[in-house]
Amino acid sequence: MANTKTTRPGKIAVIVVAAGRSRRFGGEMTKVYQPLGDIPLLRHTLGAFARHPAIGAIQPVIHPDDRAHYARATKGLALLDPVAGGAMRADSVLAGLRALNRGKPPLFVLIHDGARPFVSADTIDRVCVALQDGVKGAKGAIAASPVTDSLMKVDTAKTAASSRSPPSPIDRQGIWQTHTPQGFVFKDLLTAYETVSPEVLATCTDDAGLAHHAGIPLILVPDSPENTKITTAEDLDRGGRLRAGRAGGVPRVGIGFDAHRFCELADDPDRRPLRLAGVTVPNHPSLRGHSDADPGLHALADALLGAMGWADIGHHFPDTDPRWRDADSGLFIHEIMAWTRQAGGQIINADITIIAQRPKIAPYREAMRAAVGALLQVSPSAINIKATTTETMGFTGRGEGIAAQAVVTIMV
Repeated sequence: MANTKTTRPGKIAVIVVAAGRSRRFGGEMTKVYQPLGDIPLLRHTLGAFARHPAIGAIQPVIHPDDRAHYARATKGLALLDPVAGGAMRADSVLAGLRALNRGKPPLFVLIHDGARPFVSADTIDRVCVALQDGVKGAKGAIAASPVTDSLMKVDTAKTAASSRSPPSPIDRQGIWQTHTPQGFVFKDLLTAYETVSPEVLATCTDDAGLAHHAGIPLILVPDSPENTKITTAEDLDRGGRLRAGRAGGVPRVGIGFDAHRFCELADDPDRRPLRLAGVTVPNHPSLRGHSDADPGLHALADALLGAMGWADIGHHFPDTDPRWRDADSGLFIHEIMAWTRQAGGQIINADITIIAQRPKIAPYREAMRAAVGALLQVSPSAINIKATTTETMGFTGRGEGIAAQAVVTIMV
């Protein structure tokens, strides 16, 4: 597919199953490509994993007839090439497992329903940590929530209302509802799927059921009740209202810091025009760094990532990657902002402090506000640029380099 990019290396992969035909949903378009807000439902789901630092690869499983919808919904996301699913969910999961096994297989794999767009980073964290730590000897970790409603059992074999036996209450104590993601040791789940009989598979409604039958030790990890599966058009409407309710959101604050030393030699390979907060400062020694060494934007990038809980700039844009050699740091901000928008985040303001004895920042302040505002897609009035010195103390005071710190507020 045209949108495929190289995924981040990691021990945990996720298979997102989106090959169903949505018979209960109705309409001509499969539910995972229906808009949730103004973004396809499946993009919300995939984006939750694409942004998560623990996930090394994302393997979508789709229906072959949906390739055009899929390409539009996933443009720009770092995903493995999709594989075709089967008639049953289990067939699709197995197709995803085999696709991952054709390369260097991961140590762990998460299975997630494409129609669960509200999975949180905290839930993904809990499943991943339980897997990696082998909590209580578990080789499978299942996102789940305790049943809080009262339950009644009805004899569904008797279809006529007049012939049904009276409903009988069920004790809900200790009863949990399983969700996805469901995580496993990769080789164990693949073996279970490839050796189970069709008769047993027909009785398993999810991967946890199959794993239990195969003797894989499981543990339940708490999940949010908001991690619901979109099944009907009414569910999609409720999901839209939930997302709209989140738009009011809560503020999240991130702090970033960065520093670079000046190039000391005229033939230094890092010598390039000095860049500060997205603006070129002429007639001034440049800074050393793998990219353009803009400490203002690097601090801003870490502040954005920090607010959203997405690790740091070195994790996402490592200086060992030749793609980022001499790169404009605005590319980092552009990418992080795409992830932020997919998560429903809205920038409220950004405050950047340049710490340097030289150059003077005042002549460039308004240009910097405009440049940062354009990158964050907000008015320059939401951006503050200020400068300070360290009164000739420390490395900045001695004129050895420039540092910057940034604070951002994001409404999510």
